[in-house]
Amino acid sequence: MKTLRKACRVTPRLDPVKSRQPAGNSGKAEQNPSALEQGLTYWRNQAWFLLAQVRERDAAIAAQASQEQAVRDEIARLQTECAALGSAAERSRDQNRRVQSAFATADAARSRAETEALQEREERRALETRMTQMDSALKQQKALIHGLGQALKAAEERAQTLAQQVEAQATAGVLPPAAKVWHPFDVKVARRA
Repeated sequence: MKTLRKACRVTPRLDPVKSRQPAGNSGKAEQNPSALEQGLTYWRNQAWFLLAQVRERDAAIAAQASQEQAVRDEIARLQTECAALGSAAERSRDQNRRVQSAFATADAARSRAETEALQEREERRALETRMTQMDSALKQQKALIHGLGQALKAAEERAQTLAQQVEAQATAGVLPPAAKVWHPFDVKVARRA
C-alpha cells in the first residue's frame, strides 16, 4: 500500500526551458520526445504492476470471505452439537463462549477486509486519475517541443538567408569587411569570414 501511495505522488517534471537548443543543435531537441515516451512507458508499467497487485489483493480478500463463511458453517455445526449435549451444561456454556468469540473475530476480520478493500479501490481510482494526468502532461510537452523545433528550424532558415545576404553585400562592397566577422544566428559565417 505504501508503494502504491508513493507511485501516486511521483510525477515526471518536464522543463520546457531545458529542451531549448541553440541553432545547429536541433538533433538534441529531437531526442526529447523519445525520452518522454520512455518515461511514460516506465511509469505506465509501474502503474499496471501496482494495479495487478491490487487485483491480487482483491482476490485474497474474496478467498478470506470464503474462509470466513466456512468458519461460520463450522460454528453452526458446533452449536448443533452443543444443543444435542444438553446434559453437559458447563461444557455447553464454554462452547457458547467460544462460539461468541469466533463470531466476534469473524466480524472484526470482515470489517477490516471491507475497510481495506474500500481503501484499495480509492487508491486505484486515484492512480488511474494520475495516469490520465500524466498522459495529458506528456501530450502538452510533446506539442511544446514540436513547436520549439519548428521555431528553431524557421530561425535557422532565416539565419541562413540573412547570412547569405550579408555575405553577398560584403562581396559586392556594400558593407565593410568587418560585417562578415560575426552573425548572431550562424557561427559558420564568422568561420568563413
